[in-house]
Amino acid sequence: MRTLTAIDDREIKELLARDEFFWLDLTAPGEEDMRSLGELLHLHPVAVEAASTFPERPRLEDFARGVIDLGHVIFFLSVSAWLLVLTFVALEMRRWR
Repeated sequence: MRTLTAIDDREIKELLARDEFFWLDLTAPGEEDMRSLGELLHLHPVAVEAASTFPERPRLEDFARGVIDLGHVIFFLSVSAWLLVLTFVALEMRRWR
């Protein structure tokens, strides 16, 4: 694994072409550095902006939407509830036979 401490377009392009993993360790990159790095790595402009600015509050609401999808949680809970109801009904039917 290579560790780069500066943005070297030629070397980064070679590493990307070989599909080789590398670590880019930059100290206080400027706005132009981040823009050129975003173009070089084909990053979305919003991702470059988010990496360039450090907000006072963490973006929990954006992050939480991707981690916990309530649709899946609701589906799991509803299936679990139906299985518990069916189990209860099956046990009650056995009891009265």
